[in-house]
Amino acid sequence: MSFLPIPLPIVGDIASRLNGREKPRGDDTTSSAPAPVLGTVASRWRELHGENSWKGLLDPLDPHLRSSIISYGEMVQAAYDAFNTERRSPHCGACFYGYEDLLAGVGVPHHGNNYEVTKFIYATSSLPLPSSFLLLPLPSLPDVWSRESNWMGYVAVATDEGAAALGRRDIVVAWRGTVQNMEWVNDLDFAPVPAAPVLGSAASQHRLAVVHHGFLSMYTSSNKSSEFTKTSARDQVVKEVRRLVELYKDEEVSITICGHSLGRRSTHFQT
Repeated sequence: MSFLPIPLPIVGDIASRLNGREKPRGDDTTSSAPAPVLGTVASRWRELHGENSWKGLLDPLDPHLRSSIISYGEMVQAAYDAFNTERRSPHCGACFYGYEDLLAGVGVPHHGNNYEVTKFIYATSSLPLPSSFLLLPLPSLPDVWSRESNWMGYVAVATDEGAAALGRRDIVVAWRGTVQNMEWVNDLDFAPVPAAPVLGSAASQHRLAVVHHGFLSMYTSSNKSSEFTKTSARDQVVKEVRRLVELYKDEEVSITICGHSLGRRSTHFQT
């Protein structure tokens, strides 16, 4: 089995490289013709996912790389679009859809052919967080689905059809971000704390590393009384990814972790 974990805030990395790229020398009104694209996404997937730090793919932007970025961006957007933000609903903070109809339900049905959702990710917090982090039903509502947890994203794996098109069995972890931009300033109320809980064996080598307390709490907190967060979001993802890696151990497997905003921070924790 070939195994390659792929962190994807690659979009942010690529964007920063594009914004900081040098302008070509000579007449600015002229540009060289783009190099011909050779191969397919299936044959180039390692290159497209940063094996060579996207050398030669950014200026001009490689068509296959562009397609890949958009594809993963749509999977992250699905986590936003499927999230119930109506506080008057007893299902506020949950997902509108089930595993089988999530991708089609949010309007990206082509992903439904290439990927199968296998696990929902739920998070809670041991801290009192603003609703930009945890959006819960109104306290006056009876019979709510949960009063301490939020749906935070999902794990999906390439179908047989998708694996053939992608060149490997891709496992995707898609994290949802914060949902109320006006409350983002509240994030500043949380001081940085030691990153040891997410560094594992590397903690001793990075004693000064710190992370945002709110992000860390969402990622590592559990609630034994909750049906959805008896284990932390981190442990939910690790368990499911391990299961899928074992299931497809005789195939070439990749892991792609993608997210935006709060979700982007979660991708860093996992990489």
